[in-house]
Amino acid sequence: MVESSNQSGADPTTSGIVPRPLPVLKELPVEYQWEFTRRHPYYLLFWEQAHLHLQNPNDDTVEGMLGKAAVFMLNSIGVTGDPPPPGAGVEEIEASDLSRAWREGAIAQITFRGLAGLMLKELPPESRLTIGRLLVDSVSTDDGDAPHGYHLFSEFLQLKDPSLDKMPVAPIVGVNVNGPLRTISAAVEQWVRELKAQHNIPETRRHHGKLRDYLRVWDLREGWSDDHYDSRCEKTLMEIATELTESLSTVRNRYRSAFRYITGHEYCPELWLRLFGAMKTSTVVEREPRPRLATRRPWRSPARRDVPETVIAPQEQEGHQGSFLVNELITPDMLETADLLMDIRTLIDRGMSNEKIAEEFELQREAADDLLEYVRQRQQEGI
Repeated sequence: MVESSNQSGADPTTSGIVPRPLPVLKELPVEYQWEFTRRHPYYLLFWEQAHLHLQNPNDDTVEGMLGKAAVFMLNSIGVTGDPPPPGAGVEEIEASDLSRAWREGAIAQITFRGLAGLMLKELPPESRLTIGRLLVDSVSTDDGDAPHGYHLFSEFLQLKDPSLDKMPVAPIVGVNVNGPLRTISAAVEQWVRELKAQHNIPETRRHHGKLRDYLRVWDLREGWSDDHYDSRCEKTLMEIATELTESLSTVRNRYRSAFRYITGHEYCPELWLRLFGAMKTSTVVEREPRPRLATRRPWRSPARRDVPETVIAPQEQEGHQGSFLVNELITPDMLETADLLMDIRTLIDRGMSNEKIAEEFELQREAADDLLEYVRQRQQEGI
């Protein structure tokens, strides 16, 4: 598991890849980190290719390059190492490296890989170059009877590089385990209190019952079934409120809370469309043969802005025929589909009928009706 954050300040509703900020993930215990992560569209789309690449890395082939891309996509939501299938149970996760890395979301031993990763991510180029040179020199340096790397270590300590004396973004502390446990605990507690005050991080308590409630509402609304989303299992928020004997506002708030833990961002329709739109709407139209929803699209969007041509090509539901690019939808169509869906929402807001919207975007009506009703229903529910 890697520490992922959105440091760029970019608007997640318009950026191509939407990373999940690490602090949101760290709010959760291990079992819920897994439950919310496996529902993320990036995990569902990329876990298998990343797994195959990590089992048999080969950077010289197209599949190898796609595997590296899949690993990168999982990194962006806080996942490294060999990802388990999305249907894996909590007991399997508890015995995996995934669990040991997450460790209750509160404390974890950092490995040399983690330290190297922090340096790669946070140190400026000239500092990385200097450290890299020292590491390379340490392989061939012969210090005779002196301890290994003694002279290089002395050189390292004397480096006049202010960036090496800065604290990493992720707080790391050394612990003298020979000291009294009470003293260690008090010192760590005081240090964490100071960090929380410095970064305005409020003290929170975990309410596992609420997390279960969030997932239950999410699963009912989005049609989560074991290890995938099934549009046939979706229920409206009103139906869920009736089933759970809860108010509509409570159900809506739980849905939004689940979205935050899954994606790391507060809910907004544009972000849902960018992350889930292509994947979810590809299963809405299930006719044989499966038609493309748009054989072509105007270069200029009549709703909002200039957009390229696009098609919505439903993903194959069985097996893995075809290329990885087709099966996993790693194409510009993922982003263009989100743009199309946001344009459709805009025209619905303007009171335009399904017929007019289909005509505006030159959509095939036989395939577009289900899509337009799907988007319209979500809009009417306020999500």
